[in-house]
Amino acid sequence: MRIHRLTFQAIGPYPGKQDLAFEQLDAAGLFLLDGPTGAGKSTILDVVTFALYGKADDERKNTELHSTLAEPGTPPTITLDVSFGLRRFVIDRVLQHFAPRRGAKDADDVVTRQASIALSEVVEGQSQQLTTRVDEAQQILRSVIGLTREQFTSVVLLPQGEFARFLKASSNDREAILRQLFNTHRFDEIGDYLSQQAKTLRSAVESDSQRRESLRAVLIQTAETYAPSWEDDAGTQHLVEQEHQGSDETAALDLDALPDAELIAHVESRMTALQAHAQQRVAQASTTLETTRKKLTDLQEQQTQLREATDFRTRRVAHEAQAAEAKSARHQLDDHARAKPVVDAQNHLDTATQQLNAAVESWQHHFDAAQDDDVIGTWARQAAEGHQLFAVDLDDVPALCDQWKTIEATAIRALEQVQQHEKTQSSIAAARKRLAEWKRSHAGLTKQLQDFETTFATLTEQLDANRARAEELSGAEHTLQAAQQRLEET
Repeated sequence: MRIHRLTFQAIGPYPGKQDLAFEQLDAAGLFLLDGPTGAGKSTILDVVTFALYGKADDERKNTELHSTLAEPGTPPTITLDVSFGLRRFVIDRVLQHFAPRRGAKDADDVVTRQASIALSEVVEGQSQQLTTRVDEAQQILRSVIGLTREQFTSVVLLPQGEFARFLKASSNDREAILRQLFNTHRFDEIGDYLSQQAKTLRSAVESDSQRRESLRAVLIQTAETYAPSWEDDAGTQHLVEQEHQGSDETAALDLDALPDAELIAHVESRMTALQAHAQQRVAQASTTLETTRKKLTDLQEQQTQLREATDFRTRRVAHEAQAAEAKSARHQLDDHARAKPVVDAQNHLDTATQQLNAAVESWQHHFDAAQDDDVIGTWARQAAEGHQLFAVDLDDVPALCDQWKTIEATAIRALEQVQQHEKTQSSIAAARKRLAEWKRSHAGLTKQLQDFETTFATLTEQLDANRARAEELSGAEHTLQAAQQRLEET
């Protein structure tokens, strides 16, 4: 801290304005405030303290600094131009004081004027006001000074008779003052940082030691676990001479006493031997797996052939059954072919019967008509009376000839119908004979159909048996696939 100028008025024994240019004393280095007792030397120090902290000491109130010698209405003011390091500040303070009320006639009629401050900083020769608030100004000054008022008055400005108290202060109090004065907290921070780093390093060393011991235990356990004692496929000990020597060395070595590097080298040698043996076992397993795959392929081919043979046998049985059915179907077709004329004859017989019935009805109609004919009636009466039948008059001959022709034609038609009826009766007899033969053939076909149903039931049972056999073969195939998978996993 360097004081450049101090200006104040109406404070202590100084009623007027005082201007102290300390810059003029910079060349001297050291200077002395000299004067008789009560001259005001301590007041100057109190003014500096008040300008910096807003309070001179704990024993006096701020209003007591106001000079009783000053003219009424003269405010107590302080202006301090001071530097802290590379920063320069100008502090303008007005102390709390009593002032006459405006317009008051009585000198004792006064009011209290509150303290105020204006803090400015000189930057490149220009004054820049920082704040006019008391609390903000105190915070800024406290940060740049680095000392509390108590520490400042104990170290920088010692009141009269207080230096002995500083010397007699406790070590903790002096340490606090000196730490604050010489800014030794950075060394404390360095010490704390180094202490923390040392603690961290000690923790890391302890962790590394524990990790080392853990790794050594793992290495020793690995060396003991994987000592050369594996067996080959025949179940007998199978180690080469080098492995026998490694086993003897492992038994002879005290693994706990080995240095880290030797223990690691020993475990690496055992792991290398194990890797070589594992590769050999893998090669053997690969060969075995390849052989097993070939066997499995052969079994699969045999299974395929067996399945094809089973399918062929099934198809053959089905073909044989279909051949018998085809033969039976051919017989049925022949029987149906033979039965068709019978059916046609039956239809013809029905038609002929209908025609015969129609002819008989027609003949009966003509017969009844002939009986109702007048000529026939006349002939019948004349014959019954004994008259000559054909003794007629010549004039009636043409009419009789016409009637005779009519009767002759009717008789011829009736005769033809009788002949046709006889032929129809013969056809009906033949058709009935063929129908009887067809019924006998139908009975034979019914029996063959029953035989076919029996054969079908037998074939169904055989098919179920073949299906069960196929399921057994499928289970065997799944077993083979599972065996192949296990071989691959091995």
